[in-house]
Amino acid sequence: MLKTRLQLFAMMLMILLLPIKAFAEVEHELLLFLSAEGANKLLDTNEDIKSPDGVLSADILYGFSWGQFHFLGEYLASNKEAELERLQLGVEFGENNFAWIGRFHTPSNYWMTAYHHGQYLQTSISKPGIVQFEDVSGIIPSHSTGLLLDGTHVFDDSTGITTAFSIGTAPVLDNGFMENFDLFNPKSGHNLAYHFRFSYQPNFFENNKIGLVASFADLNSEHPNIQQQNIDAVEQITVGAFVDWYWQEWRVISSVSHIINRLYGNNRTNDDAFTVGFIQTEYELKQDWILFGRVEESFSADNSDYLKLIPNFIKSKQMIGARYEFLQRHALTLELAHIETVRENFGQARLQWSAVFP
Repeated sequence: MLKTRLQLFAMMLMILLLPIKAFAEVEHELLLFLSAEGANKLLDTNEDIKSPDGVLSADILYGFSWGQFHFLGEYLASNKEAELERLQLGVEFGENNFAWIGRFHTPSNYWMTAYHHGQYLQTSISKPGIVQFEDVSGIIPSHSTGLLLDGTHVFDDSTGITTAFSIGTAPVLDNGFMENFDLFNPKSGHNLAYHFRFSYQPNFFENNKIGLVASFADLNSEHPNIQQQNIDAVEQITVGAFVDWYWQEWRVISSVSHIINRLYGNNRTNDDAFTVGFIQTEYELKQDWILFGRVEESFSADNSDYLKLIPNFIKSKQMIGARYEFLQRHALTLELAHIETVRENFGQARLQWSAVFP
């Protein structure tokens, strides 16, 4: 299966690279993100993706622009899984306004928008529990296939706003995780999801931003283990806010999300709601060193029937770490953490090498 998926992705890249030889005005970029990670304990994933103590991964990101037309593709392969993460075809209308069709990261997930799957780009090794991928321990959609609209406006005083909206497929609930719509192996049963993000930048030419997110997802399920719990579907509403702020050597990235779930079973409905938040602080000690830490907490989550469906969700976490950059675009990162999931508590140590080429 992995070999077949890699061959299909390579064929698509070759087809899309053909215009480059014929049209000099085409702009394109190919990036390869590599990482190797070891840990004393990693969360179990779904029954089809084993979770070894060591993880080797390669993330291929390719994009090109030809006038107002754009393409973006991303393929992730590791010893745990292989998946086409993004395949987007877009057109620019007006200035800095885009319409995309295909598979994309949901705009309501700010962390994924900022870092995608390139481990080198994010300071920490781990992601906050609320933004984890669906097939690991994610509880809200990170990917969707459909239509994505996004645009940016810069005002005369250099302030800027960015908006994004999508409508597309929602994942389906499986045995302990969620399964996305697969472009290489499409199946029915995926309902719709809607995602929205608004962000404001006091100075568009700097990195500081604050924003709001919202989403609605209709999560279907046909798995026997889910139905044995008298659950056929879940309607999920998420509203939240985020901040990404720099001040001299300091950076703070934080978000809070309130998640409302309505669970449908045989002739009954059940509602639950909980709030999840995290704050990650980073300090640039020297040019090559960054110290960081993160605290994640959940509120009113202990009695959630929805979270019982995804027992590896990280309800609480306290983490510290250090990152060292060397050579050109290489990094070594160490994390120490205490983690509480829906079903267990444990300590964790992680060490990772990451890089991007060229």
